[in-house]
Amino acid sequence: MNWPLLTVVTFLPLVGALSLVFTGQDEAATARRARYTALWTTLITFLVSLLIPANFTLADPGFQLVENHAWLGGLATYKLGVDGISMPLVMLTTFLMPICILASWKVDKRVTPNSWRLKMNRFALILAVLALSAGAAIAQDHSGHGAAPAIDLPAVCLKDAAGMAPDMSGMQMP
Repeated sequence: MNWPLLTVVTFLPLVGALSLVFTGQDEAATARRARYTALWTTLITFLVSLLIPANFTLADPGFQLVENHAWLGGLATYKLGVDGISMPLVMLTTFLMPICILASWKVDKRVTPNSWRLKMNRFALILAVLALSAGAAIAQDHSGHGAAPAIDLPAVCLKDAAGMAPDMSGMQMP
């Protein structure tokens, strides 16, 4: 396979998230568009990810479907690949995200009125979590130290936007 399968699985959710961020001001249309954009983006990402096990050879113990490109004139590298551990993680992530979108489909009835931006941003952040989770499992050229906070950041933003974040006003900085 010659087309960048892992890049598509990693960055397609970010394209969907960015399309939600730059949207109009009509509350009902925006909320409906956010739901359907997020659902279709996650479904298409899952369908594309089904090509990963179809092109994966169980007998090969190394990384497969490797994409390796030089960036910034060779100063940085862009390297993606899956092995026997990361492939099921990517498949599980892309399988669960449409279910998460459907599970949060009617959450807007429980949030404060006139919070259509929150409704839209909730789906954009779910798409960002998908992209970061898949990217963390697929990326080969990172040390792994920054992956967990990067994945947790959209989830923390979701909790804060929904008013579920813990109150840290009483905490003192060392």
